[in-house]
Formats: sequence, C-alpha cells, structure tokens
Amino acid sequence: MGLQDGKMRIDLNSDLGEGFGPGSMGDDAAMLEIVSSANIACGGHASDP
Repeated sequence: MGLQDGKMRIDLNSDLGEGFGPGSMGDDAAMLEIVSSANIACGGHASDP
C-alpha cells in the first residue's frame, strides 16, 4: 500500500505457478490480468514428494 498522486494504492498480489506434475491448479494467465504483482513458484514445497 502507498500514496500515489494523492490516492491510496493497494498492491493486489497472488501466488502463481503452484501446480505439481502434469496437473494444473488455477488459471495463472487470468490472474495476471487482475493482479498488480505476483510471486512465481520456482521449486518444490517441503511436503512435496
């Protein structure tokens, strides 16, 4: 959040690229149309096989 041109600005953030294997979770391309920033997954999670 921050003040820009006298107006409050909110950063709408989303985690993307969270799928595992051949499956897909969510529609990353559609999310990029509405968010102002994104975190892109680039590896496994601690509980992934």
